[in-house]
Amino acid sequence: FTDAKVEPIKDGDEAVVISEIPEGVKEITIKDGANNEKTITKDGDNWKDGETVLTPDQNGKITVPKSDKQTFKQGDVAKVILKDPDSPSRDHEQLISVGAKDKTTKPEDVKALNKGENPTSTTVTGKVDPKATVKILDENGKDITPADIKVNPDGTFTAEIKPIKKDGDKIQVIATEPGKGPSDPIDAVVKTD
Repeated sequence: FTDAKVEPIKDGDEAVVISEIPEGVKEITIKDGANNEKTITKDGDNWKDGETVLTPDQNGKITVPKSDKQTFKQGDVAKVILKDPDSPSRDHEQLISVGAKDKTTKPEDVKALNKGENPTSTTVTGKVDPKATVKILDENGKDITPADIKVNPDGTFTAEIKPIKKDGDKIQVIATEPGKGPSDPIDAVVKTD
């Protein structure tokens, strides 16, 4: 057999997506770096994971959920083994390096302002992916994220940092979307508004 087309496998992935399977393959075994395996089998026109039929999406891609024991870790080498039990000589193994998670999109429009006459907190605002969580660090890298920070459905967020930061202090904002690695940090300098 030639290689199946397998989408890149990334750190922490819960499934492996196969977009093209060579003609005649009847069994596919996916192994993680520790050789924990999951096998799917062809049954008529369907691929099955045990008793579950794996329905392809509109582009013909099949998503194979990992087994409970499997973990895909960055730097590991996963294996995809294609088999036809009737002609074992055609068995084909391909190696796939597990890559880093995608990075989260960087926060935008980040500002840190001391507002009004006698402010008691520094107001940090910005915009991230609506599903992301936001972390705010001071100039020494200490986490100063307030517990009540929330991201609105449009992705904007507001955080009141206490105690108040001085004019000219630096802060950093990092966003993390589910299933992705943290964004690059964005710096902001505290200003008086």
